[in-house]
Amino acid sequence: MNGQPKVTVVVLTLGNSPELRACLASLARDGYPDLDCVVVVNAPAIPGLAKGLKDGFPKVYDITFTGRNLGFAAANNIGIAKAFSSGAELVLLLNDDAELVPGAVSALVEEANANPSAGMLGARIFYRSDERKISFSGAGFNRRDCSFSYPLSDTEDNGVPGAPVPTDYVSGCALMF
Repeated sequence: MNGQPKVTVVVLTLGNSPELRACLASLARDGYPDLDCVVVVNAPAIPGLAKGLKDGFPKVYDITFTGRNLGFAAANNIGIAKAFSSGAELVLLLNDDAELVPGAVSALVEEANANPSAGMLGARIFYRSDERKISFSGAGFNRRDCSFSYPLSDTEDNGVPGAPVPTDYVSGCALMF
């Protein structure tokens, strides 16, 4: 894969919220040229939600209601299948309460192109309540005691993009494959 592959963002939500709308608005600000979005509502149909999201957020091309809460994996699998069936070359799972900074998708795609053997890529995640404080930025697995360490969690970001680092775990909050 080279250049600018088609990226589909799969956003899983339980319903309509200000955070979901902020998440979808961040996709429009990202600037990646070949980006669209599938929203999976992990609940019964919510009257007016599909029309409101499609009218308000042009990157959204599909909204699926699961009928009930299927859980994180099963509901995301529905969105992933739709993404690949519509021609996505890369999929980004994004929590409905997460917002992308402009250029985030381009940075992930650039890394995917530079490291095609990477199974998945993750983004640095910040706390909503303190946007300079890192919530997640990779993890290491300790085989001796079967635990994870999170070296940058709860530290303040210096504002300089860090070099990509290998990680043993990628958060499902913002996961590209």
